[in-house]
Amino acid sequence: MTDSGELKAQGIKQSIFTLLKQVVRIHRERLAEEPVQKIFDLHLRKSERCEDRERIYHDSCANQCPRSCADLWEHVQCLQGSCHPGCRCPDRQLLQDGHCVPVTECRCGTPSGNGTAEFSPEEELIIECNTCVCENGTLACTTLPCPVYEPWSPWSSCSVSCGHGLRTRTRSCQDTKDGPSCADTTQTESCDLQSCPEGCLLSDWSSWSECSSTCGGGVSTRNKTILQEPEPGGAACVGPLKQHTVCNTNSCLPECPSRQVYSNCSASCPYSCEDLWPHTQCLPVPCILGCSCPPGQVLLEGSCVPHADCPCSSLSLPTEYQSWNMSSEGFVEVLLKPGTTIQHRCNTCVCRSGVFSCTSKTCDVACQWSSWSPWSPCSASCGTGRQSSTRSILQPSLYEGAPCEGLNIRSTACVAPDCVCPDEEQWRRSPSAEVLLCERSCQDIYSTSPVNCSRSAEGCVCREGLYRNPEGLCVIPALCPCHDQGILRE
Repeated sequence: MTDSGELKAQGIKQSIFTLLKQVVRIHRERLAEEPVQKIFDLHLRKSERCEDRERIYHDSCANQCPRSCADLWEHVQCLQGSCHPGCRCPDRQLLQDGHCVPVTECRCGTPSGNGTAEFSPEEELIIECNTCVCENGTLACTTLPCPVYEPWSPWSSCSVSCGHGLRTRTRSCQDTKDGPSCADTTQTESCDLQSCPEGCLLSDWSSWSECSSTCGGGVSTRNKTILQEPEPGGAACVGPLKQHTVCNTNSCLPECPSRQVYSNCSASCPYSCEDLWPHTQCLPVPCILGCSCPPGQVLLEGSCVPHADCPCSSLSLPTEYQSWNMSSEGFVEVLLKPGTTIQHRCNTCVCRSGVFSCTSKTCDVACQWSSWSPWSPCSASCGTGRQSSTRSILQPSLYEGAPCEGLNIRSTACVAPDCVCPDEEQWRRSPSAEVLLCERSCQDIYSTSPVNCSRSAEGCVCREGLYRNPEGLCVIPALCPCHDQGILRE
């Protein structure tokens, strides 16, 4: 369903199940106050008869409801007022498009936006899960309980990473008893992303070449040319680039050439070493009498050799192995002897029987640390020291694997027992490294706060009530020297 079609259906649904329940009273008060004869022009002009308007004269209540097909619509209210004589349609007929029509020919109407959507008699309309039919100017609808739908989910991602694709959205639904099953739970629309990278472009097959030999078995070839290498991310070249077929297998001599044998089907595949290469294709031809290599052997430069002696073509290598084989015109075909190895990162391709056998190991290996070693003994026998722990690299990163992050050593502070101090001193430790260790000396005996502070947060200090003299001993205040005019006196 298109967006416009969906919007139209939603508008009709809303009209049927919401607006039909609300009677539209357009200018109700104004119409109620005006004479009915003026509204419906029930008076005839001079010398005019009701029959001239395809109507009949009613002397009792010509303005009785309903008067027109529109009066049958559920969203329209027919205003009658007091009865008056005049012209109206015959019985079982109502006014529509200026003419009297049978009720069975009345169209149905429902609110739609700012207007009214009309439906012909017997026209069917699907509203949610119910079917409505226009009958006698009114929509007759089935009353099945409809499934309960949840809101639509967000649109999914586009089905492609580039170019033209599709996206979908869904919604949950719960069936109701005696009602129809859930439907329309999935919607699909197109989505367009940036253009895809250009892929490989191949030419058509060339014409078959002349047979390489007029007798004794030759080869005719045709090939495709790479017109455009694929852009990064584009589709790679698919399919063989060269095809061979056997030709002229009739014997040149009364006997077959060296190592060849006479066969009832001399054109069977594979015929030559080239037919073993993955990027080539040997096309069989109808069997004919002639010379060919014995089973398990193929032609190489005119001689029959076992498959194991066939060289490999560099064009059969996977693309990632071709970096050594590039020229300004693309990849160059080079024949490689059996047993030749080509290395790419951690993988190796070996030429065997004309085909490269390649490993497919994962080369990117992330660096791996060992576990941290146990903490070393504390560097101090008393007070505060340091201890450390180390770790080593168990697996270095390989190729594009993630490197090891962080340091291979860590350290932390350690606390040993308090150190032993002289008798007049005691061991003291500051609550943190930022708080220095201070004590009073004889020089600042009368200071409000000690000024003799060390550069460490722990150590031996004078006991309470003692002061450190110039000789570094802790003494009582009476043994501190005095300062008299710059002279130090005992």
